[in-house]
Amino acid sequence: MSDYILNRLQQNNPNVTYYDLVYNEALTKIQDQVMARFGKTLSDFGMNRPQGIGEVISDLIRELDINVSSLQQQISESVPRLNTEQKLVYDIVVQRIDNGEGGLVFLDAPGGTRKTIQ
Repeated sequence: MSDYILNRLQQNNPNVTYYDLVYNEALTKIQDQVMARFGKTLSDFGMNRPQGIGEVISDLIRELDINVSSLQQQISESVPRLNTEQKLVYDIVVQRIDNGEGGLVFLDAPGGTRKTIQ
């Protein structure tokens, strides 16, 4: 099952190598089925049980399960259409990501002030 989960993730992002997360996700899915059918946990059968952060891991795997090439295409098509102020904010965010910096970018603009990409 963990191979299935990893293969599914790698279809959209070939660089995914989160083996521990995938292993834990598989254990979580198996334990859910065992609990539903028998009312017992994996440890009741002498098996490893998933870490207690199964929900967090499921959310993380769901976030990683994106189509990277589609996202890159969307960025390539959208960036040239940014207005000057939008491009400034975009460049700041990209620079901070590239440099491994944290930070907060606050946008304060009322409705109708062209925050949406045209």
